[in-house]
Amino acid sequence: MQIIQFVFSVIIALCAVAMFVGAVITLSPIKVVSVTLLALICLFSLFLVKLAYCEMKSKNDIL
Repeated sequence: MQIIQFVFSVIIALCAVAMFVGAVITLSPIKVVSVTLLALICLFSLFLVKLAYCEMKSKNDIL
């Protein structure tokens, strides 16, 4: 189950990074807001990947 959670968190992080890059490239009158919100989403998704990896690694050490 931890491996599936880690894979899903990596997929979410990749999508968040792609959305962030799209927000940076796209011209918009509210660019600052969209870039700020997507940067936060990107940071939280990277934190999720780190958390899932540490959890997966600690579960494998016990076994």
